Amino acid sequence: RTWLMAIRFIESLGIPGLKSGLTKFQMAMNLSILGICEPPTIDEIAIWIWDHPELGAFKGLVQLGFRLQNLQCVRAALTIVQDHIDFFASKAELEIMHNGPLSTEHLLCKNIRWINRIPE
Repeated sequence: RTWLMAIRFIESLGIPGLKSGLTKFQMAMNLSILGICEPPTIDEIAIWIWDHPELGAFKGLVQLGFRLQNLQCVRAALTIVQDHIDFFASKAELEIMHNGPLSTEHLLCKNIRWINRIPE
């Protein structure tokens, strides 16, 4: 079972509070952590980011200078960020952050938040 299948399943339940947004994302993330579904792929996270331009990961990619005109641009930008982390982070750092598309999405969300809070 893929992570995106878990998202669609959660949507199909029609439970208030799990129909859209971050709660649905976090529920699927927890299903992945529990081994109920596969961890999300770069493609699946790219779809999520493209479908939610109002959320932090999209804004984080834009803040980094990426022009996100379509899903392919989001996929390319996310891949570039993931490859950068894979190349420059130490093994210990990668283990601490449970490196992968999910943690990269999380970092992008926090990037925009912290940039707005740190004085120049």
